[in-house]
Amino acid sequence: MKFVAGVRVPSRAKGARLGLSVEEAVALRESPGALPGAVSGVVRADQRLALRDEVILRLLTETGPRVSEICAANADDVRRLEDGGWMLHIRRGKGGRSRHVPLSESLLAALAAYREGERPAPPASDPAEARADAARALVVTVRGRRMAPRNVQRMVQRHVRLMPARLRQAVTPHGLRHTAATVLLRQAGADVGTVDDILGHGDVSTTSVYLDPSAVAAAEALGRSPLAR
Repeated sequence: MKFVAGVRVPSRAKGARLGLSVEEAVALRESPGALPGAVSGVVRADQRLALRDEVILRLLTETGPRVSEICAANADDVRRLEDGGWMLHIRRGKGGRSRHVPLSESLLAALAAYREGERPAPPASDPAEARADAARALVVTVRGRRMAPRNVQRMVQRHVRLMPARLRQAVTPHGLRHTAATVLLRQAGADVGTVDDILGHGDVSTTSVYLDPSAVAAAEALGRSPLAR
């Protein structure tokens, strides 16, 4: 059982990582399919990555896993539960904790399309062990190798460049994690403990640093409730 701890109000210091509004997050995750020439039938390397990029951007904005967790995930970590829902099993997240992250139907559809029509095979010249690791990976580079965190960071920045100038410095993979937490709490009606579980934090007070002030106020109200003690 989780206990509601004291909530830390997030500071807005210079350079703080900020989240996006719902509209901005949707525009960002739809940007891979809006690349110039995407509907012309001409397939370039960056267009072959569109579905992969959508999968990653959906993960970051919907449930906010860490970049390192996405890169470490394997295809067979996507699992169906007894109730029919689908989850991504995060193995050994920060602090060595494992958890299950829920997956939306839209994300599952993008992931299936990526697997069936876009995912490249690893180079035949790579060592057998590297090729086997790449074959297990949930997402891979354009060369078919398991992605590293820097690959994801560069991908996010590539799509951020298509967004309004005011957002370009604020949007980072960590900022998209903030976005997921804020939207889940403020608009999806999730309680702080549930968001804490999704993000993989050790306590609720850590989760609060991702929340906008109004969400923090809600968390503080929950902390004062006698039913939450």
